[in-house]
Amino acid sequence: MNTHGESFSDINSFEYQNSGLDYFDIIAQRPNMGWDFTESQWGGPQMRYISDPLNYSIKIDLRHMLIVGAMGKAVGNSIEVMQGIRGLDSAYDYQDYYSNELGYKFFEVYGDAIDQNPYLFVTYLKQFLLSSMYRNEISNPNRCDTSSQSRYEN
Repeated sequence: MNTHGESFSDINSFEYQNSGLDYFDIIAQRPNMGWDFTESQWGGPQMRYISDPLNYSIKIDLRHMLIVGAMGKAVGNSIEVMQGIRGLDSAYDYQDYYSNELGYKFFEVYGDAIDQNPYLFVTYLKQFLLSSMYRNEISNPNRCDTSSQSRYEN
């Protein structure tokens, strides 16, 4: 699981750094990456990568989980296809699909609660990540082969 040279932390550190912030405060911590005036490419949280609390050798890309995941599968899959068409190395990255899938389910399960209590966003995120009942065949941390992980850490 690639962190693109960035450090990673855990959900407790993310909670400590972001507790009490709402969704938009968190996804706007890094500069907007959009190429036009629409500001469509949120930069994401300052702490972009965390270990999956159900399997610490897996790194979750919170930019994918929180931004792409909120947009839904059609958008997430389209982004991967567009990256592929553009010949980008990041196209079809397993980590992107894993993180996106977590995001799709997170917003499905907690979307209404977030709308009603936006400043509990991080609390909901932690509850979600600590529960295995929301994982599926794509986001199940027990199915991930981490034996070749070292090739991504250099």
